[in-house]
Amino acid sequence: MSSTLPFSISRLKECVATCIYSHPASISLYRQPTIEGDDHMIFLIDSNPDYIIRVTKPREDGSRSYNGQEMQARDIALRRLIQDEYRARCLDEHIIPCSIGTWQLSDDGEYVASLETKLQGLGLHREPVSELTVQGLKSFLSALKSINVKELEQTLGKKLPSIPFPNYTSLRESAIEAWTRLVERGQVSVKDIGDQEPINGLLEKKTAMLEKIQYLSSECSPTLVHNDIKGEHILVDPRSGRVTGILDWADAGIGNPAVDIAGLVLTVGNDPAKRIAREVGYGENQILQGVLQARCECVIRLDDRLNGDDKQSPVDLLRDQLFLSLED
Repeated sequence: MSSTLPFSISRLKECVATCIYSHPASISLYRQPTIEGDDHMIFLIDSNPDYIIRVTKPREDGSRSYNGQEMQARDIALRRLIQDEYRARCLDEHIIPCSIGTWQLSDDGEYVASLETKLQGLGLHREPVSELTVQGLKSFLSALKSINVKELEQTLGKKLPSIPFPNYTSLRESAIEAWTRLVERGQVSVKDIGDQEPINGLLEKKTAMLEKIQYLSSECSPTLVHNDIKGEHILVDPRSGRVTGILDWADAGIGNPAVDIAGLVLTVGNDPAKRIAREVGYGENQILQGVLQARCECVIRLDDRLNGDDKQSPVDLLRDQLFLSLED
């Protein structure tokens, strides 16, 4: 393993041993590439299933303007703040993973390790949505909405990314172009989306709310957004549907709450996402923006997976997201 990684596994074992009071030689680490993201690796510890190791790594496309050490410090500080918010609301702060210790593994600060609590539960993309799931996600968005973003960077002592506000007209045009290509190549069908309407022109109809959005107030108070809500990042108890974990805060920043509403649409479906957003206190404009963004982005991602450069995203998952987003 050490010959294929840009850091020493022995060094990583030594670091972990200081936290779990074990000898480095007794620690076996197993990398889990199937649950990794664009900017981190995940390792499990054979002798201690209560923790995981998260190691930052550079993004292949070079799109990140900060190194792994900066990202990790911001990530951990932000999670601690959210835990404090949960605790203040008498909610279970343990659904946010906690960092036990951190270590730099490379001189350039790109590869940095964090030993973190391993949360229990199954990904929401594999489980049905229950009322407890809805309430847990409502608490989650309420906690984010309550954070004072004007003072957030000062509170954290860290600079937060500004999440770009999308041009919905351009986004819709790109999505319609992608949809046309998918239909012409027989890559989407009525069976895929569970709709009885003609598939040609369906996306135009399902994104016609753009006209209404343009007539509503364009003002948007920026909030703290998770910016990567999806089923894989929401853990639930398979028996009750209670939310047990909210993972992967690396992309969090300040932006339009529609970003997270869109993530909810692709995770729990259109109606539950709208209900959650309304009960949290978001207006019709942000809700319609979120639905539009979800529908457009999932079509674009499916087209990129089938006809573009994406060779890794699970096609079945993308199709499931498409089905959820196009529901009325």
